[in-house]
Amino acid sequence: MHNAAADSADGRWICSGIVAVVWPLAGGLLAWLLAIPTQGLIWLVTQISQLPGASLTLGMISIGQLVVLYGLLVSAWLLPIWQQRLPLLITLALGIIILPIWHHQVHRFQITIFDRATPPMMVIQQPRSTLVLNSGDRNTASQTLVPFLQRQGIDQVDLALATDLRSRWRDGWPALLQQVSLKKLIPISVTNNTALQEQLLGSQVQPEKLRFLQVGEQLVQDQTQISVLRHQPTLLQFTINQQNWLMVSGRYQGLLPWLQTAQVPSPQVLWWSTQVDLEAIHHLQPKVLILTSRNIDAESLSQLERRISKVYWTPRDGAVQWTRDRGFESTFPLSENPASPL
Repeated sequence: MHNAAADSADGRWICSGIVAVVWPLAGGLLAWLLAIPTQGLIWLVTQISQLPGASLTLGMISIGQLVVLYGLLVSAWLLPIWQQRLPLLITLALGIIILPIWHHQVHRFQITIFDRATPPMMVIQQPRSTLVLNSGDRNTASQTLVPFLQRQGIDQVDLALATDLRSRWRDGWPALLQQVSLKKLIPISVTNNTALQEQLLGSQVQPEKLRFLQVGEQLVQDQTQISVLRHQPTLLQFTINQQNWLMVSGRYQGLLPWLQTAQVPSPQVLWWSTQVDLEAIHHLQPKVLILTSRNIDAESLSQLERRISKVYWTPRDGAVQWTRDRGFESTFPLSENPASPL
């Protein structure tokens, strides 16, 4: 509807411009007259868009669904038997769109780690809830995270975690909240979260709950358990599908001595998003390593790939997704993204 209002405004200027070429006074008068219904239409569209339930996020449909829908449309046009059964035809079309999307959302279990995102950004889609880790800055939230959630048919985030509360990364949360509702936002940082609270209170939409997660505290969201092990750098432990995931991010300080005394169990998946420390990574002995830091040289990356069975470097491989059925996948083949560490 916003596009219709914009098209109407564009048409008004085009018509008045054409008339103005012939008679400038008449062109100005026409533009003034057409402005009244155009502004009224824009106001009406704006009011409707703010009503509860004015928009519905369903996600994407497959090529097969699209072909079947076009087949039904052509049948209604060419075949008299379908022209007499339009309610049945509409019911079939809605079923083709809604049922596969409903089935996917009820049974999906997917983890997406975004490439080149600072701070590190992840979305966990579970059968009954959605978890978001960090929103990035305002541009990342509005141009990357929100479109991804909309493509997945997600209009509500049940739990969001924020590991970086510096001003630039706080701006992403209000941008996300303008498009997606958020039940709970939990900062995980030694930084005082008062500025984030004030920023969210100043926005028109707010999460239903905002609280702080302490080191050692555990949080359970659907089939995922989250524990905060440490700050500076931030260590988050995720138990997902009976697998142990460990995320390392934030300002890096020597981690190996702490790991040796804290006796952190070796994770199946290690997500490293800070300054690369080969000794600490080798000490953890992960089966899968996901690197989202750009600061790594070719020799270090090669050494990691020789010692760890699966290594994903997101500046080269793109975003990384895990699903229960297919395991880990990068968003595109390496041959299509020939970046190399420098």
